[in-house]
This record gives sequence, structure tokens and C-alpha cells, in this order.
Amino acid sequence: MFIYLESNVQGSTKNSKLIMKCRKCNRPLKREPWRSKGIGKICAAKEAAQSLIKSNNTLYIPYDGGDVFMERLPNGMIKTNIIHSVVKHSPTGLEFGYGGSGPADAALNILLMFTDSNTAYKHYMKFKWRFLATSSRDMLIIRRDEINEFLTYANQEQLEISWKR
Repeated sequence: MFIYLESNVQGSTKNSKLIMKCRKCNRPLKREPWRSKGIGKICAAKEAAQSLIKSNNTLYIPYDGGDVFMERLPNGMIKTNIIHSVVKHSPTGLEFGYGGSGPADAALNILLMFTDSNTAYKHYMKFKWRFLATSSRDMLIIRRDEINEFLTYANQEQLEISWKR
């Protein structure tokens, strides 16, 4: 953030005003809250968009409470609303369309969005094989009600198994 005095008369500070500049583009910041943040509105929006792109070539879109999706973009990036918050198998990121470590992490992180961690860890491999490993390699959409139905069935199955013991 740059701050300097601007004067109408060279060498005079009589009619000077304090000018704050954007730390990215060096343009003057005229309004709050941008002045206190030290960055302009446009540069802040660009920074926010850039922060969505992770080093593992994944573009994260905020989850809106509906369906979950993963889409492979033409440039090879994956666009998804599933945050890779827990890394168990795949440090390189979430994947879909086959039965590997990326789909396993995707399944675990999806279930963690919808249920407690004990239930998620018990059933994520079944979820992977049911939804992620069998999907196309271009686009995956799992409806919220399908996930809830899977969890209901998985929990009932677990109850039946524990009752038989």
C-alpha cells in the first residue's frame, strides 16, 4: 500500500491530500473499504478468483447446498464444489471416473459434507464404487437426494449388521 501527499503547488503542503494506492495496480484508492484494505475492488476480485485455483489444477466453486459436481475442463483442470479438506489417499487432488486414490478422497470429502466423520469413514469406499468410479471421465453430478438415500441405506445396513452380532 502506497501513501503519499499530493499537492496542487509544487513544494507546498498547504492544499495537500493523502492519496492511498492499490498494492497491486498502484491506482488511487478513493473509497472505503478499499482504502483500509489497501487494494482496489477490481484487484480484490481478481485475487479472490485466483485464490480459488489450487496448485493441483482444481477450480473450487462454493457449495450451495444442492447437488455436488465435478467437471473436467478442456484445459485439464477439474471444476468442482467439493472442497478437498481431508487428504487421506490423494495429495494431488480429487478425481473421478476410475477407482483410484483421487476418487477415494472425493468420496470421503463428499460424505463429510453430508454426515459425521465416523459414518463418512465407514462408507466412503462403497460410495466411491457406487458413484465416482463408475462415472464418465468428463462430468459427474451426484444429486443431494441420492447422497442422502445412500447414507440412509448405509446406516440401515450398518444397524442390521450390528443387530445380528
